[in-house]
Amino acid sequence: MFIISINHFSHPGQLLKAPFPLFGGLHVAQIVLFCALFIPGLRLFGQTSAHLTWESKDSLVVQGDTEDFAWTKTGIHLQAPTAGRSQLKRRLSMSPPWIAKTHVEMEFNPSSSNAFRMAWHSPGDGGTLQLRVGEEDDALSLWRIGAAEEVQLCNSPAGLLDLSTVTLDLEVGQTASGCYVLRWNLGSAWEEVQSSPDSLFPFLETFSLEVFYTATRTDKFHLGPLTVNFSDLANPEGGDHRSNRFWVWTEILAKPAPLVQGHSPKTPFLEALWLGPKPILVDGWVLHVNARTYALPRVWLEPMVPILLGDSAMEIPLTAHCLHLPLDLPANGTLFLEAPGKEAFGWLAYTEEMHQPKDKASGGYSLEPRTPQQACLPAVWTSSQSLYGASPGEYPQGPAQYIPNQPPLLRARTNPDMAVDVIWPHPIDPLAFLHDEKGTWTHPSPLRSLFTPKTTPAPGVPQKTLWPPHTCRCDGQPLDLDTMKWGWPLLPVEGQLHLTEILPDPLPYEPCFVEWHNASQEVLDVGALFLSDQNPPNTWRRLAPEGSFLYPNEVQAFSMDPSLTEERYPHQNTAQIRQAQEDIPAENRAELWLYRADGHVLDGMSLEQMDGRIPPEGMSWHLGPQNAWVISGDSASPGLWVQPRGQAKAGGRVLLIMHRWGSEERPMVTYHFQRNGAWTLRERWIEASGAGATAWSSGVTVASEGEWSCGIASPPPGPMWLWEIEWHGPQQEVRRRAYPILRKE
Repeated sequence: MFIISINHFSHPGQLLKAPFPLFGGLHVAQIVLFCALFIPGLRLFGQTSAHLTWESKDSLVVQGDTEDFAWTKTGIHLQAPTAGRSQLKRRLSMSPPWIAKTHVEMEFNPSSSNAFRMAWHSPGDGGTLQLRVGEEDDALSLWRIGAAEEVQLCNSPAGLLDLSTVTLDLEVGQTASGCYVLRWNLGSAWEEVQSSPDSLFPFLETFSLEVFYTATRTDKFHLGPLTVNFSDLANPEGGDHRSNRFWVWTEILAKPAPLVQGHSPKTPFLEALWLGPKPILVDGWVLHVNARTYALPRVWLEPMVPILLGDSAMEIPLTAHCLHLPLDLPANGTLFLEAPGKEAFGWLAYTEEMHQPKDKASGGYSLEPRTPQQACLPAVWTSSQSLYGASPGEYPQGPAQYIPNQPPLLRARTNPDMAVDVIWPHPIDPLAFLHDEKGTWTHPSPLRSLFTPKTTPAPGVPQKTLWPPHTCRCDGQPLDLDTMKWGWPLLPVEGQLHLTEILPDPLPYEPCFVEWHNASQEVLDVGALFLSDQNPPNTWRRLAPEGSFLYPNEVQAFSMDPSLTEERYPHQNTAQIRQAQEDIPAENRAELWLYRADGHVLDGMSLEQMDGRIPPEGMSWHLGPQNAWVISGDSASPGLWVQPRGQAKAGGRVLLIMHRWGSEERPMVTYHFQRNGAWTLRERWIEASGAGATAWSSGVTVASEGEWSCGIASPPPGPMWLWEIEWHGPQQEVRRRAYPILRKE
């Protein structure tokens, strides 16, 4: 059942103020109001709810493995014939803020083989928000999954679901500020965790449920009614506080120099688009261009119709709106619009440096983004591809380009003035940062700012500067950063900075990379560190630029071509991959050493630490458990190093740290059980479908905490097999985990 309801109206008299009549004196808004009042199901304002009761009639709107469930009045009950996976999916369009609520009953302890997922998918390849229940660490975890990365937004404590049966009330939601909230109740009290602001999935249009189960759990899962409440998108009035999400600039011509007489524009202009779902009223808006302001005329704008702002002499295509303004655009400028309520939106800083090639900046060529949806990102703007140098009234329709929302680039300076130099590589309006309780902001140029603290902090002590409340990206989406981290750094000493991953022999035409990790609790100066392939050094290669620093527990990777490294290894942290200042030593793979400028050795690795092994071409060395170097294979993760032992202990349960079977590799887990004493461990291979399994290995006595590397023969040929491990505890308790293993010959 899918119910759309009208919850309330807000100031319905405002609907009578439409600017044009239609049909015998009736106004458009009056007709819409009439329909809303007398046609069931039509909504205009307030919240909307979607309700899945999971009765049999719901199966008519749900796609997937409906035959694997019994559809009852209290929900759906798993009723699968054999072990495997069942998935249901249905359309469910919504936008933040929203909240989803349901009730779950599982007659088993959720594990890697018996678990379920709930997911909300954005349109196209926009990504997925996924709730995982019991897959790892007997916990709940919320993930953002995109084409290039998986990010854990928030999670419950480990061991939460370590119960023989689970009766769980669940709530998942996104607040208006972009934070995700995960709440649960296991029968006694509600608990809650919340993520940092995240804005990559503002719109969601599909819901899916995925259940995994073995042969003994084919009828042990029950899901109650699912209720989703979410906000309405559309308010057609000009004062809509969400207007900054839908207004984008799509072309700027600052230096007219007609390339083709009679065709190329003779005057400067701006082109924009309104991406909202309904028409919007421009009334009392002001355009800011650097220090100048221009009052916009009152007009209604239609969605996805090009809007041109320029001199009245400019030739206007019939397909575009025109707002005549005597524009005088500088070569480098900052744009934004201001509504009557002092709401600022549509911010964009443009510079001549955006032109590609740069000689087009001399005039005659406009600047355009590659797609309207990413028009707020200066990194994707370039010179117009039109033969006439500009294309007024024709908005770009190229493919979207993934641009990560990276944190600001910082450099602490003490001379000539004490300041933190900030470079803005992401679409934030620096003018929003005017003051702070710890210091002051100045903005000498677009995309560049200075923060000057009121007091000098102690060297090495981490500092944080909060963003102003409700800071948004230039497209109106909440900023997924809440603080700027900085500090006056100290030179590192031995034991504070470690090499954690190295790719010494890349595939042809691909770059090497080196990764390091600040294991201390101090801010470290890494701008005067060098690599060498000999000890004592013969050649010195600098990685980070002078003035760079590393925050406590921060990880950075360096490559001669960061974009290619990001593309080659999707399991990485794009924001932590940097441009290496000089070539990374790669011709000698026997050793690599890290030095300070004074020649002091900070860290290093040699072939002796690798037991004489050399990784195959294109594979990296990774610092693994107990500081042992292991071959990462295709799972190389530049900029994203995880401390295995620390994470396993924090998780409190079982963690897979090697997922391959090959000539040099064996699957490996770390585990940590709360009950001490001797445990008996055995293992086997089980077919993913549950149809077959090898015999259990002989039991081995192990401690309640440790590591275990697969000791049985390689998995049989054929379909996907799971590596299943079973621990029997000192008080007859049983812990069992199964993991899919990649077989590499």
